[in-house]
Amino acid sequence: MDLIHRAVQKSSTARREAPAVEPVWEQAPAAPRLAPLAPPPLPYNEVRIDPDRLRELGLAGANDRRSRLAEEMRLLKRRLIQKMNPLASEAEGRTNLILVTSAVPGEGKSFISLNLALSFVADEHFDVLLIDADAMRPKILTMLGLPPSRGLADLLMHPEMDPSEVLLHDPDLRLTILPPGGEVSSATDLYGGPHMKDLVKRLGRAKPNRIVILDAPPVLATTEPIMLAHIVDEVLMVVEADRTAHSAIRSALDLLEPCDNLSLVLNKAAGSKSTEQFGSYYTPGLRGKTAGSSASLPATPKEKA
Repeated sequence: MDLIHRAVQKSSTARREAPAVEPVWEQAPAAPRLAPLAPPPLPYNEVRIDPDRLRELGLAGANDRRSRLAEEMRLLKRRLIQKMNPLASEAEGRTNLILVTSAVPGEGKSFISLNLALSFVADEHFDVLLIDADAMRPKILTMLGLPPSRGLADLLMHPEMDPSEVLLHDPDLRLTILPPGGEVSSATDLYGGPHMKDLVKRLGRAKPNRIVILDAPPVLATTEPIMLAHIVDEVLMVVEADRTAHSAIRSALDLLEPCDNLSLVLNKAAGSKSTEQFGSYYTPGLRGKTAGSSASLPATPKEKA
């Protein structure tokens, strides 16, 4: 027992004399730094349209809202809004699809389509989708200085494609464009198929404030606009003043006769007394003067009743 007692005492003395040892805490390894999240992909391909190019083409851009052309496009647009119901819900019978065509080539339908789209964007703050549905002679991308790209035909031939893969959008102009896409042997078969109607309706419903404008081929050149006229809410037929024969106009109207939502737009007409002052009221340098002191303005489109 003495031996055990002495051993216990010795152990206790050693513990009291030993220096205190601070506990060592193991540090947890630093968490790995996460890479910043990439922004979600845009529902379109971003493009930039040169405003100077719009002016060179005589188009009514965002900074040209008081010209005669802008005023007349505004008049045309207002009449379309009165006839349509673009901001209603689907249950309320929303109508927001517009087709622009002509009787024969060269009457300026693409010029009207693009100006109408720019007018809707500038004044009404609509989300505008301009579809180039002229498969054989597309003009929209060329007018805007944009290279050819995939578009409508590709979506119709490959319904599994997401439209965001081919849509082009200029965030400054707030304009979205669907190019015609690759060449096809028969656009009539594509446009008359079930996918076309579904696609146009789906694109029209994609935004609550969207307006869809289709730039279609001439009526007397192909059957495609006749097929497209049945899936839109309003049809505009552009007629060139002093050039298009009355017989051509009547023939085109006969082909579109089942459509009760058809309006004519007279293009390239000399100004009449009732419209020649459009835009002159806002001409720079005329403050305090009468509108009649301005120079005459170039001929621009007018809607024909």
